[in-house]
Amino acid sequence: MPGTKKFKYACELYLSGADFSQFHNGEYEVWRFLFDDRNDDRNFKPLYFLDQDLFVNHFNVNGLKPAGFGLSVYDSEENLKKQFYRLKKRSQNIGKLIGENSGKAFIKVEDGCGTSTDKRGHFALHPFDDCNLPACFGIIENLS
Repeated sequence: MPGTKKFKYACELYLSGADFSQFHNGEYEVWRFLFDDRNDDRNFKPLYFLDQDLFVNHFNVNGLKPAGFGLSVYDSEENLKKQFYRLKKRSQNIGKLIGENSGKAFIKVEDGCGTSTDKRGHFALHPFDDCNLPACFGIIENLS
């Protein structure tokens, strides 16, 4: 774990077997799906806290994944939009589940760590306990 900072979901990350050496601390411009109200609780909760069935399934079958305790973010607006429209092809109401807006933040070293970016520009952001995520993010555009 970097320095003396504590992760927001430190206990859960330890229980999931997180390899902290794979976390990267730096400055990031990140993009995320957001609901209209920037302070909506769903905007900044990890997937496992939003989908308890997924948590139970992973716990019982596959084992918990550290990414389930992070926030799903993208490295660019373009990659975020591509994912939104891929998901929208499968479910017209996807915006009601994940948020209809693109949101952008500039994450500083003292805010948290990220995992490696996948081929779609997606990675997990693991905020530190004292990071005020709603204050970091601004809504950029409605995607619906």
